[in-house]
Amino acid sequence: VLYIACLKTGEKRTQTDIAQAAGITEMTLRNRYKDIKRRELDLIPII
Repeated sequence: VLYIACLKTGEKRTQTDIAQAAGITEMTLRNRYKDIKRRELDLIPII
């Protein structure tokens, strides 16, 4: 979620930066990003 928030707000953070801060691998970050992206409209209400 942090990586997606950075993308949406223009905050320049790499997947490596976020993965290291979260204590996960870059592969895990990419996989969760794909999962969330597929369900984005279900998870984020339209305002």
